[in-house]
Amino acid sequence: MSVSSALYTTSHEKASSVPYNPKHMSESFFVSLLLGSSIKFPWQNGIQLSHTTELKVTHNRVDIVYFEEKEAGEVGAVVAVEAKLKDWKKALRQAYRNHLFADRVYVALPSAHASSAIKNISQFRQTSVGLIVWEDSRAKVYYHPPKNRSVSRWHASSVRTSLEALVSGK
Repeated sequence: MSVSSALYTTSHEKASSVPYNPKHMSESFFVSLLLGSSIKFPWQNGIQLSHTTELKVTHNRVDIVYFEEKEAGEVGAVVAVEAKLKDWKKALRQAYRNHLFADRVYVALPSAHASSAIKNISQFRQTSVGLIVWEDSRAKVYYHPPKNRSVSRWHASSVRTSLEALVSGK
């Protein structure tokens, strides 16, 4: 399995804060807004999360992967976030496949294109994919999924090994 990443930072490092303009926003800018926001996950319980972006897992890239750095460079909890500007159905399909390796999976959308996703929140619940909406200059979580119980051991181990190598600089 091939895993690579474009960026690795700890959660206390913030992306630059540039004014939000939904009409002239790229997906990469949207990702930077999300990273600059303090998303509060109720299951986090004080765990310090680091993140990486554009993590390549097999033939796909995950927009944001948050992960817990444990003692001795090990990786604990892994959370995958698919960010899309408009197409929530495509984001949901992409996020669903991240169940192969992630403990929790989310879709993130800007509020200008999130109303249809919110109306269809039952599809997020059925697939155990969380929903994050960027509104009023902050990330608001509309649905927190349960912990994924069907992780592929092989995929999860491969991703964690790659994240551990990323953290250690190897």
